[in-house]
Amino acid sequence: MADTAMELKSWAVGMGIPPERVPSDGAFRNLCCGQCQDIWKYVIQNIKPKERVKNIKENLEWNRWVKGSEVKLSGKQEQKRRKLLEQLVSLRADIQQLDENTDREQQDIEEQALRETRERLQDLKDRNVLLKAFLQRAVSQRKTLQEQSKRVDDRLHVFRHIGSKADQGVGVGSASDGTLWCGSGQEPEVLQDVRGSCFTRFGLLKSLYDEQENVQGGNGDGGRDLRNASYHQWLSQIEGINATHPANRILAAMESLADENKKELMELQSRVDVVKDMEALRFSYSSSHLQDVSEPPPVLRSVKSLLEDGWRDCEVRAVEKIGAVRRDKAMGSRLTLLSWEFKLLIEEQYGHDSVLLNAVRSDPTLLHCNNC
Repeated sequence: MADTAMELKSWAVGMGIPPERVPSDGAFRNLCCGQCQDIWKYVIQNIKPKERVKNIKENLEWNRWVKGSEVKLSGKQEQKRRKLLEQLVSLRADIQQLDENTDREQQDIEEQALRETRERLQDLKDRNVLLKAFLQRAVSQRKTLQEQSKRVDDRLHVFRHIGSKADQGVGVGSASDGTLWCGSGQEPEVLQDVRGSCFTRFGLLKSLYDEQENVQGGNGDGGRDLRNASYHQWLSQIEGINATHPANRILAAMESLADENKKELMELQSRVDVVKDMEALRFSYSSSHLQDVSEPPPVLRSVKSLLEDGWRDCEVRAVEKIGAVRRDKAMGSRLTLLSWEFKLLIEEQYGHDSVLLNAVRSDPTLLHCNNC
């Protein structure tokens, strides 16, 4: 069976099958199994390649003509036979040439078809890769759009909830005059949240001030973590307030807190009495000066007070001198401007007479006499 398989493989190669398309030895052995072995032996023995069949036919035809040439023919028949032989040889050459051309053309056509098939296959592969990339991008964009749509829906739900809150009443503790809270009863939730965010903001500013003081004092930046935590807490509180309360409620809560702070400041201001507090601290304020009256004034003034008075007088005189210098500069500029305007006026009036113009320039009183 192995010999038959190898003979079948050699026969297939001889029949013109390309080497790259020849099956493996195992495939030939499978074809020659059982009764198929006798069938393939018959095929190998009786079916020949096209070129070999052609050679056999030519040999048989030549043999027939050779045997026919042994018969003695007349001169005309011999001449006619030679011409026919020459035509036969020529026709065989033409047929062989045509067969070669046909085989070449067929091979070119097969190669071109194979090349076009490969190009189409490569084009299909490229299209497939592009379509896969486009599909992946479309899926990614779809996922992104779905996430964005979900976020928009969530925000829309929150805004609708806030809008429904804006249409409702504030609740317990609202005043009858339209303000958010009358000062009695339970505080509204929005006012509590805004007040808490304000306290957090105050703590943040205080931490910034303390940090600046520590840096100036050379104590380092130990409060930086506390400041960052307070800042993030304040941001989260602001985001929570904006997400749970309508804008008009937040504005009303801020106005209510501003009114409370205004009332507290006015109350503190009403309690302040500067004169009484200064008297309690044994200080006297007169002539824009603050004096310590906790001890009785000495009979003779101290050197320190005399120096202070002298320096104070010097300061006053220096300030007055600066003002006088400024006024002097201003008057000098004004005098220069008036002199320039006076020269222009003289040239306009007496420019036609150079002698009179020179006389007026040398003695301006002549201008007054001339006007008289």
